[in-house]
Amino acid sequence: MDPKVQGHGYGTVILNEIERYALRERGVSFIQLIVVNWRTDVIPFYHKRGFVDVGEKPYGQPELLSRECHFIIMRKPATLKDD
Repeated sequence: MDPKVQGHGYGTVILNEIERYALRERGVSFIQLIVVNWRTDVIPFYHKRGFVDVGEKPYGQPELLSRECHFIIMRKPATLKDD
């Protein structure tokens, strides 16, 4: 998300809608997302919303990058929330 619009609650609204859709339309029991480790600004955002780190995944082509890169796998139970 564009840093200029961060901190206005849009991410929370989007996550809540994703969870509603996942539960009502798909019947899932958890939401999983993958975040690149460079995004240290968004990892606490997801932790605050109930996501926990459940693993890591290597970047597939490290030779293309100038610094280390991996993905953090995060997961939380899917639950309906009131806005």
